[in-house]
Amino acid sequence: MTDTFENAYQGLILDILSHGEDRSDRTGVGTRSLFGANIQFDCSTAPVITKRQMYTAGVIGEYCAFMRGFTDNRDFRAFGCNYWTPWADGDRLGPIYGAQWRNFNQSNQVDQIDQLIKTARINPHSRQMVVSAWNPLQTEQMALPPCFHSFQVLINCNQLNIQVNQRSADVMIGLPSDAILHYLLMLTLCEEIGTTPGRINFAIGDAHIYNNHIDSVPDYITGKAGNPGTIRLINYRGLNHLTPDNFEHEGYVSHNKIKFEINV
Repeated sequence: MTDTFENAYQGLILDILSHGEDRSDRTGVGTRSLFGANIQFDCSTAPVITKRQMYTAGVIGEYCAFMRGFTDNRDFRAFGCNYWTPWADGDRLGPIYGAQWRNFNQSNQVDQIDQLIKTARINPHSRQMVVSAWNPLQTEQMALPPCFHSFQVLINCNQLNIQVNQRSADVMIGLPSDAILHYLLMLTLCEEIGTTPGRINFAIGDAHIYNNHIDSVPDYITGKAGNPGTIRLINYRGLNHLTPDNFEHEGYVSHNKIKFEINV
């Protein structure tokens, strides 16, 4: 079987349904939850699920907004991402992912992404290429504390690999977008460092399916597979100029529209 994200993703869904436990949660909806899940996949193909239609443009917009250090929801919407609207305080999102990754307007002025790239160019075998979005001094100021709270880059045989550490994963809505977002990160880092895409591994503390999603899960499981297509980074002019126009997604074919309600 091809080592694709969709295969690993479907396996995780079945594992949660078979071995997960029922838990209460912050939203009041309740979940079927599995502790300590891991899914790993090869990035020679784009990690886009095809048994359910994905709005990849919104994920591309979100990633570009993160990489630019944006903290205003108007900037996210301008890039085609509406995901953060339910959590925004007016249009304020607080010091979320991008502010931590790039640390613009922070007192210590540490650009973690830039630091990682410089380290990779000088010492590609370093085991210290870690970027954290979890800032315990600022989590209460964030619209939503980071779910994928850190990532580590390891380069082997000129292939760039990413370990994603995630405290919580909404498997039916969030995780497919998270996989795409970190693939975009991989493409960007490969361009900056001069490497090729390798593998991504998600280490998830709480992988869950919300109770109001469970009835629609069989529609996904039994759906017809399509073509994930190809995502390319184009006309790249650097991290500080990244926009959704720098990515194109071609050849994507999905066969099912399934509505999953966002639980706030």
